Amino acid sequence: MALAKFYIYLNPFLNLAIMHMLKIYVMRNTIKNQLVN
Repeated sequence: MALAKFYIYLNPFLNLAIMHMLKIYVMRNTIKNQLVN
């Protein structure tokens, strides 16, 4: 687990990619909820 944190700390691009994916996931869920309502 510490190794994974160390790896992410050394790879800002990987960190940005994860944040970008999370953002897209949240946006898609928000749009889906708005369509249902």
